[in-house]
Amino acid sequence: MIAAVSPNSEFYHQGGNSPVQNSFERPSNMDTCIIAEPTTSRPTFEVQGKTYIEDIRGRLIPADQYEELSTPVGLVDINGRAHVQDAEGRWVDWSLVKAREQLQDEVVRKIIAFALDLSAQVSRFRRHTEGDLASIMSLLEQEYGVTLGGPGGNFMLRTFDDLMRVELKVGKFMEFGPEIHSAKALIDEYLRALTTDAIPELQTLVLGAFEVDKKGKLDRQKILDLRKYDITDDRWVRAMKAITDAERTVMVREYLHFKIRKTHKDEFRAITINLAKA
Repeated sequence: MIAAVSPNSEFYHQGGNSPVQNSFERPSNMDTCIIAEPTTSRPTFEVQGKTYIEDIRGRLIPADQYEELSTPVGLVDINGRAHVQDAEGRWVDWSLVKAREQLQDEVVRKIIAFALDLSAQVSRFRRHTEGDLASIMSLLEQEYGVTLGGPGGNFMLRTFDDLMRVELKVGKFMEFGPEIHSAKALIDEYLRALTTDAIPELQTLVLGAFEVDKKGKLDRQKILDLRKYDITDDRWVRAMKAITDAERTVMVREYLHFKIRKTHKDEFRAITINLAKA
């Protein structure tokens, strides 16, 4: 596990109770250095019958939700000198590494350590949120005897003053099965039976609908749009049925949205957790 070292070349872990001296000289051009934390197990505590583990920042995390976070070891003592592995796995004397490379190494390790910690927090937050939503949905379902949620399983909770909302939205990822090839063959057969100048727009539309992108995927919406045409030819009707039969749900993903506003006149704004949109 990697720990950040303060400018005086020592750091505190276990909530700041145990100073550990850095055995290596800190580069003079750095404000912080990254060293390997001693490989000791994290402290555990019993609170009201539950086991908690203290993380590197001194916070108590339920044992069943604790995940040991680690980054590759930084400096290692070899024959009394600090060494670090290069990109090919070779051990290099740290004093021979250029200052700018040392600084880059230090900055990346520090950022990654915080990113891993933040990722674990978000993961725990999501599990807590899903558990809370599942509990209240279960209570309401027991009371009314019906399954809650809108189309696709979407669900929303709000505060009594409607200034805060939590929304659960379900996204389905669809693909076409082998029936889509039968649909294409039937449509082609139908188009060949038409006169050359009959419904040219439809011919163009069909050709465009079955084009694949760079990943070899069909445009689902373009194909589904073909069903809007009121064509009674048996081949066309069977092709549309084949399109419907070809649809497959390949993945279902749940998305949590958190919204807040100051007054009832204000628009809701999203509480951003996505780093790209923060």
